[in-house]
Amino acid sequence: MNDRTLFSIAAGVGFVSLWDFIGWSAPLAMAGMQLLALLSPVGVAAPTGSMNPLIDGGDRLVHDTGLGEVEQGDVVIYDAPDAPRTGHRVLFHVSEGENWYDRADPDFLGDASSCKELANCPAPHAGWITKGDANPRIDQAADRHAPVRGEWVEGRVVAVVDDETWDITWLGA
Repeated sequence: MNDRTLFSIAAGVGFVSLWDFIGWSAPLAMAGMQLLALLSPVGVAAPTGSMNPLIDGGDRLVHDTGLGEVEQGDVVIYDAPDAPRTGHRVLFHVSEGENWYDRADPDFLGDASSCKELANCPAPHAGWITKGDANPRIDQAADRHAPVRGEWVEGRVVAVVDDETWDITWLGA
């Protein structure tokens, strides 16, 4: 579009000039952007490289602020008590008191050979078992925190913005 086309559009809807149209529409556009900011996803920085190669430390994680249901395989942002805010992958859900040893991949349980030898097994409460893709052990087996309660989850990660190149990786959430 060139200036003449824009002027024709502006004049056709009752504006004297293109600047008159811009002056009239700018406050509406600003109000719309503020409303969109309230409804749009939130981004946080990944503190470490525990999710390499998908997410590097410092990358921005854009999440859906809890608008969708968490499912196995999702990467979620959560804030567990006595632990830093974390973005890790959901492996499976456990019930309170459940022996989840047999459901976990033995490669990510360290030297444990039974539930008795694992931290947080049986599960002290219902929640999600999680793991950083680059971490050698499941979060709960490493005693980073208990199973992730639903109320600790801030949202599912829907996009990763690289902190150096600003490339965006969309996740299937």
